Amino acid sequence: MKFISTRDTKVNVKGSQAIVKGLSNEGGLFVPDCFPSVTSEDINAFTTMEYAERAAFIIDKFVPEIGYESLLDSTTKAYAKFDGEPAPVVKLDENLFVMELWHGPTHAFKDIALTLLPYLMTSSKKLIG
Repeated sequence: MKFISTRDTKVNVKGSQAIVKGLSNEGGLFVPDCFPSVTSEDINAFTTMEYAERAAFIIDKFVPEIGYESLLDSTTKAYAKFDGEPAPVVKLDENLFVMELWHGPTHAFKDIALTLLPYLMTSSKKLIG
């Protein structure tokens, strides 16, 4: 999968390069050049997976060069720092559910991404040298 710059679509890099670089040289954000498919079978399989497995599965679609097993190791380590399930869906009312995103180390939604980021950066850096 390639990532392009929001300021110059001729700029394209692999996901691991986008992770390490952060911003493109002209100051643009890196975004995927397309969105990968997720089948209904994949979605059904999510119901039997732990959060770390689902995260590794989806991230692998965007950054396949890291590899699913390495991503699973990273997501497992990162989300082990959370109190229980990282993003539980809680039923509030008969037809009202909410996903709680505050179970991380700092009790803020940013923990979902920022607890994992150092692992992704380490794996990515190994790939690009």
